[in-house]
Amino acid sequence: MITRFVTGHILITLPLHNLNRDSNGLPKSQFDGGVQRGRLSSQSLKRAARQAYRQAGHEDSTRTRLAAFEITRRVLDQADADGVEVNLDAVIKMAVAAVRALYTAKTDAKELAKQTAAVRGLLERTSGRTLQEASAIAATEEPTDQTTKEDEGETKDTIVFLSTSEIVAFAAAVYAAQTGRGDEPSELVRSARSDALDIAAFGRMFAAQAGLATHAAVAVSHATTVHRMQLVTDYFTAVEDLETGHAGAAHIDENYFTSGTYYRTFTIDVDQLAASWTAFGEPGAKDALKDLVRALVLALPKGKVNATNAGTLPALVLAEVQNFRVTYDFEQALSVRDDRGGYTDQAIAELARRRREATDFDPALFGEAAVTGRVGDNDFAASTLPNLEALLDFIVEHVFAGR
Repeated sequence: MITRFVTGHILITLPLHNLNRDSNGLPKSQFDGGVQRGRLSSQSLKRAARQAYRQAGHEDSTRTRLAAFEITRRVLDQADADGVEVNLDAVIKMAVAAVRALYTAKTDAKELAKQTAAVRGLLERTSGRTLQEASAIAATEEPTDQTTKEDEGETKDTIVFLSTSEIVAFAAAVYAAQTGRGDEPSELVRSARSDALDIAAFGRMFAAQAGLATHAAVAVSHATTVHRMQLVTDYFTAVEDLETGHAGAAHIDENYFTSGTYYRTFTIDVDQLAASWTAFGEPGAKDALKDLVRALVLALPKGKVNATNAGTLPALVLAEVQNFRVTYDFEQALSVRDDRGGYTDQAIAELARRRREATDFDPALFGEAAVTGRVGDNDFAASTLPNLEALLDFIVEHVFAGR
């Protein structure tokens, strides 16, 4: 049987934390089953997974407002290495126009001139520095007295999600045009498919180029607590080290935290992954997918990470081969049952019960399943694997099975 979906179900207990906060500094939350639950947003989890995937050595993509800057920087680096001169303004204009074409149908001469000047200025201030360093500098700059907030907005690109190969190829084409070895390029992105796994997995859209949108092959849920949320307010002070004769704090404020057992899922749409990812089935594809799945299982947002100790491992991970995307609800909030406290063991038992109910309801929806972690005596109607490594192999092999 050819796999349609592979879904991972994760239960993790997080001690005191504020990994993902709202605009008021509070841990994100939602109402479910009539009670307020703690929440980690899907976006924050995908961001964490992308970062972990990159840290594993996969520099396949860049999500940035500085795409035109990065293209220009690469052209200049190549020109410097070859000892040739290029027309800086012409290079910047090509890069800016190509990036803008992805998100707007209009680029008049005034806007093009403003963005060209902005990129040129950033190049001057960040000479010899990386894209990450330039991004940090650009993020801290404030508009001058002569630049209004509106002007500042017009000189910044909308954030775009590009593969490294697209940036490299476009920069090479611009360089070739500048040295008389090719025509001026106009298209930065040429295909909806991508060789970058994280782009294929999480998708991307371009407002002005809908036909180039990459459909996401991996759905990531919000993580929500399986029980009622409790908010903790932490009153704190900062004491002045050098001032003498001063009784009291130099700074007083409050932080907000919560804790709990969270349930979350990710689902790999195998057909969509094959359609969106050009490297599907190529050498190294299994290793790359395994690194991404590991990141989806382990990576967490980093809010207040230096003030808390929320780097825990999942208590349990269940993987299912499915013909229809299925997740499980914890609509009835769990409550502490005895003086030992805790929700993890109850959540594991409840997930096992819900899986058995689902397979009884329609066995045709499910293929093989495997589970690892604190399984104990719970019956998941699944193979129990010794560790996460074995579970990752199970997922990857079923994604590529029959293809």
